[in-house]
Amino acid sequence: MVYDPLSVAFEIREQLVSEKRRIAFFFGAGTSMAVGIPGIKELTTQVSERIKSPFKESLDMIKSELPKDADIESILNRIRIYRELIGESEEIEYCGIKGAKTVKALDSEICHAICDIIGAEPPMSLEPHYKFAQWLRSLCFNRNYPVELFTTNYDLFFEQAMEKFGIPFFDGFIGSVNPFFLPESVDSEFDGINEISCPPRSWTRLWKIHGSINWYKQSEAEQNEGIITRLSTLKPKRKEERFIHPQLSR
Repeated sequence: MVYDPLSVAFEIREQLVSEKRRIAFFFGAGTSMAVGIPGIKELTTQVSERIKSPFKESLDMIKSELPKDADIESILNRIRIYRELIGESEEIEYCGIKGAKTVKALDSEICHAICDIIGAEPPMSLEPHYKFAQWLRSLCFNRNYPVELFTTNYDLFFEQAMEKFGIPFFDGFIGSVNPFFLPESVDSEFDGINEISCPPRSWTRLWKIHGSINWYKQSEAEQNEGIITRLSTLKPKRKEERFIHPQLSR
């Protein structure tokens, strides 16, 4: 049996252009590493180098409790567990971290470090993202179902590419001044005939599974505490808690 990659490529193309099919893409770290953004191992190293005292000591203690190859998402997972166990108490202590304010500040400091690294200009051109966006633009307007993009990356490269080429997309946020995340909008569906409480099917859906560098939780001082808001700038006030959701513990 002879394998012909060209015929397979043509077949895939035909499947993708069919307006009757549901199409979804899943993008991992490789799509960002391709333009020079660090992968999870290098990101872990860079975050560790950026964190200063007193957070550095707490970070090192947590790392000592985890396997040697634990990455920054595993560290964040452990911190989130401590936050749940400590609750609102300022007396409970885990791994040398005492009190709700301290563990929250450590979590926030790490997320800010991640955002500072990921939010920088990529060393290489976004040409791969631009090419994908151009192809997506020609694909999405005459389909029975919206195209869906799932990504584990925190960066904004897909957003930048789609905006550059005027591609309408929906990421679960509603509003213009301080867009807020509306979970009900993610669950909405299109039945093939009618729009059911969702944007037009010509709008690409962008689902950021692990959060994003421009999402943050509203603080206690704000009206809707705990609401997830999407920032229009990458330089929020330091007190704002970035919303980066690490992988589930294994």
